[in-house]
Amino acid sequence: MNKEEITKWKIVKTTNFKRIYEVLLDAYEFSLLYCLIGFSGAGKSTAFRTFIQEHKDVFYLRLDKTYTRKDLYVALLRCFDEHEYGYDIPVRFLAIRLSDLINARPGKVLIILDDAGRFSAAHIEYLQSIFDANEGKLGLVLSGTSKFSNDFKEWVRTEEQGIPELDTRIHEWVYLQRPSASELKSVASMNGITSAADLTQIAKGCNNFRTLRARVIDIRKEKLKQKSSAK
Repeated sequence: MNKEEITKWKIVKTTNFKRIYEVLLDAYEFSLLYCLIGFSGAGKSTAFRTFIQEHKDVFYLRLDKTYTRKDLYVALLRCFDEHEYGYDIPVRFLAIRLSDLINARPGKVLIILDDAGRFSAAHIEYLQSIFDANEGKLGLVLSGTSKFSNDFKEWVRTEEQGIPELDTRIHEWVYLQRPSASELKSVASMNGITSAADLTQIAKGCNNFRTLRARVIDIRKEKLKQKSSAK
């Protein structure tokens, strides 16, 4: 292994990968609304990228912590290559324009909104009307950590504007599970770690795939360093 190969990573279809892909496909094909809840390092980003590469008219937006409500809808419009509607337009008209653009697409459309824990109730007030206006055409996946789940339940309880209506349209809340030690070892093995001692060390105290990858890279770096020293 050389330096260029240190960070290479083979995608493994883990339990979470398969479940995320299944959710995306279901939302896409049947125009459903899913809320996907997972911990940091659950493998969501990897599954999202794979799905986007394999399907057309899938639009992904990761929320920035600085996004205002208007920022969200302007950013979504940019995903659809709409640059004429901007910050001088009221939010409700931005939402209407987004709905029109979705409706104008020739086939099914899927929107994935990631890091949904950065939502306020006001951010998603118009999602229900956009979803309803494109019934049978638009699939929507809201992805975040448990913070989003907890926040959303509180917004439903306090009847924040538009939230109870959106709640009734959610097909399913999907909660991802932490990987087992055996699954972590399997992923590490598929990425070139063959020593039983290394596999055990990698899996020890590890509970997500992001940390796993970092540990695999560290082992690769150490082995390359040892190889260089032996010359």
